[in-house]
Amino acid sequence: MSLSRRVSAVGLVYINSASDSSVVHFGDNRDGARLKARVLAVQRSVATFKDNEFPFASYSLFTRPLPVPPPDEGPAAFFESSCAPIEIGTVQITAISAASHVRFGNGGPETAETRIVNIRNRIPGVQPRVEVDFK
Repeated sequence: MSLSRRVSAVGLVYINSASDSSVVHFGDNRDGARLKARVLAVQRSVATFKDNEFPFASYSLFTRPLPVPPPDEGPAAFFESSCAPIEIGTVQITAISAASHVRFGNGGPETAETRIVNIRNRIPGVQPRVEVDFK
């Protein structure tokens, strides 16, 4: 991949939401993106929490090594561009989240990791208090 300067010409990009370690990248990049989002979501009928009640180390999901595919797996593609501009018309994205990467251009290696644990502690017969104020 040639990393001389190129122009990324994008007509219109509309992204409603980009969150949780997500990246929107215009242009070429040699090193790619190392994205990571570790999420521990806890819902309770009664919102009482103690300090360090849910350490990541307590959940094996967060300590397991990431699976790495063998190098010969995956799509085989070759793109060559001698400093030609990147031309894109219209892109509309509703949302990207949890270590997602949208790139308009060439890029190098990427690593993306999302590990999510949802915990719901419900007490039978107790409804969570919901306060909604529409003014």
